[in-house]
Amino acid sequence: MIITTSGMLDGGPVLNYISQLNSEKNGLFLTGYQVEDTNGRMLLETGSIDLAGVASKVSMDVKFFDFSAHSGHKEIVKFIEGSRPDKVVLMHGEKREELAKDLTSTKVVLPKNGEEFEL
Repeated sequence: MIITTSGMLDGGPVLNYISQLNSEKNGLFLTGYQVEDTNGRMLLETGSIDLAGVASKVSMDVKFFDFSAHSGHKEIVKFIEGSRPDKVVLMHGEKREELAKDLTSTKVVLPKNGEEFEL
């Protein structure tokens, strides 16, 4: 088993591993989201990747496992409320104001870009 760097199969040692080990007797496990226009997404959709500018069929047994590191709104609220912090600073996110409303047991700071605040 080889565990290699991240990168959605677009570079790094994984491309060499695929070209050297591309056989039905070997497997390739993708463990996270594959962005559009990446080799990882192309592999999942077409069974091929771009190797040195050439579309190459991958004969390996390809499996996708969604091991996302992202949590949903309810999970974040539960984690923060369970941690009982004195203060929470929400730096970015599309719905940080919505999240702040649901964090009722702690002080929440929503700084603007460049704004200074005390921790």
